[in-house]
Amino acid sequence: MTRWLCLALALAACPPGPAVEPAPGPATCAAACDRWRQLGCIEAAHTPDGTPCEDVCSRWERYWDLSCMSSVATCEAIEACP
Repeated sequence: MTRWLCLALALAACPPGPAVEPAPGPATCAAACDRWRQLGCIEAAHTPDGTPCEDVCSRWERYWDLSCMSSVATCEAIEACP
């Protein structure tokens, strides 16, 4: 009984994040940046010198898993993508 009470309290303390639909279409830098903007992630912002997300992504896309990055459910999940 105590175990279920603890689980219920833990779940009540962590409200679910916003419902975000997965990005449709191919995994591209535009799709990843659009997803990040939809979630309000800092990664979608321009760099301090004004470089847009898509340009930064295009420099790194051969190293990034764009499929993973364009379908994250939270900003924190970006770091978990290879």
